[in-house]
Amino acid sequence: MCLCEKIFFCLFVQKSGDNTTLNLEMRAQANVCSCPLNFRLNTTLKKHYTETKSNILPCKQPCPIEAASFPFPTDPDDHCETPIGAYKHVSYLLTATNISIYDPYYCDGTVKRHLSSLGYNTVYNEKVDCYRAWEQTSIPNYDVLITNPPYSSDHIAKLIQYLTTKTHNNRPWCLCMPNFVHKKDYYLNAMKSNHLKPFYIIPKKRYIYQPPANFRSKKKSDTHVKSSPFVSMWYCWGGTQSKNEEWMRRLMKNPNFKIECDLARSKSALRDLRRKR
Repeated sequence: MCLCEKIFFCLFVQKSGDNTTLNLEMRAQANVCSCPLNFRLNTTLKKHYTETKSNILPCKQPCPIEAASFPFPTDPDDHCETPIGAYKHVSYLLTATNISIYDPYYCDGTVKRHLSSLGYNTVYNEKVDCYRAWEQTSIPNYDVLITNPPYSSDHIAKLIQYLTTKTHNNRPWCLCMPNFVHKKDYYLNAMKSNHLKPFYIIPKKRYIYQPPANFRSKKKSDTHVKSSPFVSMWYCWGGTQSKNEEWMRRLMKNPNFKIECDLARSKSALRDLRRKR
């Protein structure tokens, strides 16, 4: 029986001398934890329990910490950091480095480090429940939203819905998402009803996503550990159609962009590009 499926186990281990005190307080969100078993207890589980080290048998696999350290439910497979190359492709279309960037989905803080290395130092990416923040309109002031949202559950659909709210106020956005999202009804309906015509940045070399250390258990497939099983690309909207055109002109004038990426101005152009590839 995996104790971590029922309790946020890893967070509450405190060493004291020769004893290890295990605070096994049950948590309301514990059922969403997919953490593998880190310790096996050879006695009955209690709400508060103290065992000596000799009575705790180590598991063969290290225990990921992400489910225990986040103040909201998470899926371990969602925790992968976007590579700096992906942010570099988006930086080709931005006009200035003094803009405020908002990334509502926190992983391990690499977003800020990558964007800072590209000259963007005003970045909001904090470990908060963005859905609650959106409901309470407790969000930072920002010029553009740039994010790679979690791919599981309905996270992408919720993000698309937020982008059409008065809170977001039709500000520019760049979303790194799987290439199938543009076919989804929630995406099609949101774009059509709000008269949004985003363009697409398709990297010629697939983005590889690395999970932070100890955020995942080992998988049979090394590829699954290192990257999303989906091919991803950037979905971009400048806030207005004229700004969209300006962004695309800037990209097509950049020689590095032409080497590293393709640009699709519409869904039909995206389909044509896929056929050529």
